[in-house]
Amino acid sequence: RHAAAASAAPDGRGFFVFGGTRRGKPGSRSPPTPLDDLWHFDATKRRWSLLTQSGLGHGLGHGPVPLAPAARSHASLVAAPPDSLLLYGGAHCTPGCTCYGDAWVYAGGGWRRVSTPSSPTHRYRQGVVRDPSSGAFYLFGGESYKPYMYHNALDRLIVPSLKPQPGAEPAFTAFSAAGEAAAPEGWAAVGGGGPTSAPPPASSEPRDGAPPPQAAVAPPPGEGV
Repeated sequence: RHAAAASAAPDGRGFFVFGGTRRGKPGSRSPPTPLDDLWHFDATKRRWSLLTQSGLGHGLGHGPVPLAPAARSHASLVAAPPDSLLLYGGAHCTPGCTCYGDAWVYAGGGWRRVSTPSSPTHRYRQGVVRDPSSGAFYLFGGESYKPYMYHNALDRLIVPSLKPQPGAEPAFTAFSAAGEAAAPEGWAAVGGGGPTSAPPPASSEPRDGAPPPQAAVAPPPGEGV
């Protein structure tokens, strides 16, 4: 597979891999297959374990609220000690792309979608990190497909169930803001510029299941990070 999301395990003894795209065999005309499985590799035992897999491509269940993340590539996966993960964004390309702006928490052997009143523009190839002091997640950059945009704003996601216990982790205050401890679950703009429009590529259909190439667009003066 390629373009899978990966994160070191919170216990430091392995790592997790989610999704990505599996290409067809060389010479085959079969389209690439987006994946929605979550794996854990135990570095001590040198063994892979399959944790979740719906196999339906668009999440478990067919109702308005899916029970697991849809198959996707170019997503972000971030560990949240002691034993949870946050999955954000990505794109489903088969070909033709659907970008995602949803956030999911994996804990206790299952997925839960993070419910927020609003959220940043859907995107893929973004960066997401976690502040170990506050437990907040920070989203920066990425690209949107339909509309074609690059992003250079900084957004913060608060998930109360993933906040650290006092003294559980070393202090790290970069990008922390006063009042985070009492903030409700949801997104908040932190800083940086807004999205930058990019011209549509010559072909709107991505090749080999990957999002289409786009010309680089520099951020407005003074808004880069």
